[in-house]
Amino acid sequence: MIWQIRYFQSVIRNNSFSEAAEECHISQSAISQQVQALERELGFDLLERKFCTQKIWKKPVFSSLEDKGSCRWRV
Repeated sequence: MIWQIRYFQSVIRNNSFSEAAEECHISQSAISQQVQALERELGFDLLERKFCTQKIWKKPVFSSLEDKGSCRWRV
């Protein structure tokens, strides 16, 4: 779950699944799947997805997670 949280944080930081995937050195579909798996595990959505505009918004309660981790910490 720790990597899922880091991937989520990268999506928030970059405001983009594609840019987060690049930062984390994984595919865009993989990062999307990991964020969805985290949402399923928690039982609620973390992001509000707007496919028509290709933008994402974080839910306000999660703004404190934004800068607490990074994919750049890869082990």
